[in-house]
Amino acid sequence: MEASQELAVVEQSIVLSPNLTDADLASIRDVLTGAAEYEIPDADSSAIAEEQLNRLLFAESEDDLLAETPTWSSKDSVGREFRIFPTGRLWPSKYVSHSGRKGAFLSVQALDPETGEMGVFNSSSPRIVGKLVWYAKHGQLPANFAVTKIGETSGGFDLLDIDRLDKALEN
Repeated sequence: MEASQELAVVEQSIVLSPNLTDADLASIRDVLTGAAEYEIPDADSSAIAEEQLNRLLFAESEDDLLAETPTWSSKDSVGREFRIFPTGRLWPSKYVSHSGRKGAFLSVQALDPETGEMGVFNSSSPRIVGKLVWYAKHGQLPANFAVTKIGETSGGFDLLDIDRLDKALEN
């Protein structure tokens, strides 16, 4: 890669909250548009590993030990409804885009109202991530959303979005 084409790297924790700064928003934009790759700081990686290990070590039963958190991806959830909570963060993706850069995805705490399961909703769709970040920044989560398909790219990939189904509820 030539020096003029060196890849910018965003190495910071980006956590959903009403306290997101303009710099955080610019970093999210750069990562989702491929202008930069995203890496989480080593301290965050260590804290996440410790949290996961503590969940296992201090499980009260074998069921708790073996329990997996339900996860849903936007691409597999078209037509489904979720209650999205303001607990989430941006994660680096292992997938490389057509530009040769790794992207990122947003993971947020979610409830599947159909089953009552609490879990994690993931999306790398810029429209979905952008909207959820905006709602979090403006204190409008939790709220109910439906995942929709609004078209396809020229490469045949689905263009995804979310439709808000209610007004934000008071915490």
